[in-house]
Amino acid sequence: MLCETAAAAAPLLPPPSVQAVSVASLPAGPNVPVLQAPVPLDGPLAFLGAAAYLTGQSLDIETWWRVTSNPINAPFSIMADLMAADGTAQQVADGLGVPPTEMVAGDIIVQRHRLSEPPATGDITLLTGADWLNGLAPWNVNGAPGTDALMVHLAMPR
Repeated sequence: MLCETAAAAAPLLPPPSVQAVSVASLPAGPNVPVLQAPVPLDGPLAFLGAAAYLTGQSLDIETWWRVTSNPINAPFSIMADLMAADGTAQQVADGLGVPPTEMVAGDIIVQRHRLSEPPATGDITLLTGADWLNGLAPWNVNGAPGTDALMVHLAMPR
């Protein structure tokens, strides 16, 4: 269910661009590959976009995904980490609100991630991607060798 604030502001999908990064080598340098959405991962999802909403004192981030194959027989999680400029996670809101066994190719999944508070200043740097829960193996970004996450820059909602 969308909150009143989110329903009033339609997300801009897809975002202008996302950067494929390696979690192990954050912060990302200046020569990070820039990709246009949709961005397929090596698991059964493709990233479509993201949006941010202020809901009271919280910040909600929505990530949008297309299921690219089925059946999905293992549980996974969608990462949503609010990042600081030095590459460290300030807040983490990973999760998945839909049973993966119910997903079929072509479905659009919208995952809402609630963060306890918005960043104090500036825009939002979101690190997103997915990983299998049996061992937390991250899914690589197809077409960007050596990367396993997406860095998305979002404007702070007003």
